[in-house]
Amino acid sequence: MNRGANGNFLAYIGHFNIDIVLRVEKLIDLVSTPVNAVKEQFGGTAGNFSLVASFLDFPFEPVSIISEQSHSGYIRELQKRGINTELIKIVQDSFGPSCYAVTDGSAQKYFMANGPMESEDYRETDKAYDIIHSSTGIPEKNLSFIESTSHKKVTFDPGQEAGSKYNSSHIKKFIEISDMVISNEHEIGIIQEKSGMNLDDLNSSGIDVVVTRGEKGTTIHRNGKTTKIHGIEADSIQDTIGAGDSFRAGFYSGLFHTNDTEFAALCGNIVASHALRDGVFGFHTGWSEIETKAKELKGTYITRL
Repeated sequence: MNRGANGNFLAYIGHFNIDIVLRVEKLIDLVSTPVNAVKEQFGGTAGNFSLVASFLDFPFEPVSIISEQSHSGYIRELQKRGINTELIKIVQDSFGPSCYAVTDGSAQKYFMANGPMESEDYRETDKAYDIIHSSTGIPEKNLSFIESTSHKKVTFDPGQEAGSKYNSSHIKKFIEISDMVISNEHEIGIIQEKSGMNLDDLNSSGIDVVVTRGEKGTTIHRNGKTTKIHGIEADSIQDTIGAGDSFRAGFYSGLFHTNDTEFAALCGNIVASHALRDGVFGFHTGWSEIETKAKELKGTYITRL
């Protein structure tokens, strides 16, 4: 793929969360519910993406805001992995962002504390990027970063926040400036409803739509045509948290190395299956292994409908 004016491929906006996962016997609405297990882990859309992408041999810069009080260990892990933290603003007088997840193994409830993401603005940069990926965050602040930063393309990916933080005006504005949308089936339905545009409308306006469908794979709607990228079954499942962010890491590694959207999506499916098996934090698979597997499968796993 053509590189940015200064060799900068991707700026990735999103959260670096400290996730506190509470395991309960059954998720019910009681004032007091016994907790069977507590686990703290590194998470967030940009965080999960970065932890996986650090092994996939392509340049990216996460864009976020975190507190040193809560994230000192996270910062050390990012530095240990050689992740560029230049556009991660680190503040002293706040706490978070943090996500409190309560799960019984089949259902979950999430409680999100944005911390400094709510009160601070992203760092400014004079770099030029091939792609700015707008994931979770405050819609107005994500837009402001995009508008003030030189770039060639924008990917819109509001994730689970599509139905909560984004109103119709937000969605329409992002559609106007985007070249690609990545969402799961539920989220793309929300985007269509709030924008008043169906998949054909989005394609006609020049937007490629990548719909992630879990174990069923990925569907790409591009130039009025649909391509199915078959899912890759994980050998075993250690953790489903971050699988979608892992897909995006694999997708961009494939896009960087080949400039082929369909092949990139296949790489994303492969990376997601490895992340399901190993967990995001345990993912250690390099790009060469992902590329080799994708080349073996592309003849049968990419189907133009």
